[in-house]
Amino acid sequence: MILIEWKESFSVGIELFDQQHKELVRMLNEVFEAVRKKKSNRTLAPILKSLEEYVDVHFRDEEQKMLAQGFNGYEEHKREHLDLTASLKDFRRRFNPAANGCSIQLMKFLESWLIDHIIGTDMKYKSFFQSKGLH
Repeated sequence: MILIEWKESFSVGIELFDQQHKELVRMLNEVFEAVRKKKSNRTLAPILKSLEEYVDVHFRDEEQKMLAQGFNGYEEHKREHLDLTASLKDFRRRFNPAANGCSIQLMKFLESWLIDHIIGTDMKYKSFFQSKGLH
């Protein structure tokens, strides 16, 4: 069972970012599967750490491309990245690997964060990058 299935409507038209988004979906589904199977938080902790590290890489790549191409929405986009990263780090800081089970609150946050960020925020740069001939 999966939480999120990749859809072409999620594509932002930049191959690297689409691949990274697909990997984030895969990782989120891995977290979901661990939660669904009631895996211990000790099992879940390294998955969450990997997710956090991958998010940092993805955000850095997006921000570098935006700066290099002169994207006008860079500051707003970066601010959202910072807010999302802070939320994820805050959750991980409060996460107790010794406890059992992970909250559905985490799953709802991660799912809405990923979908809302791709559909709501990342789509704002799609036409800009396409106008630059990037893909």
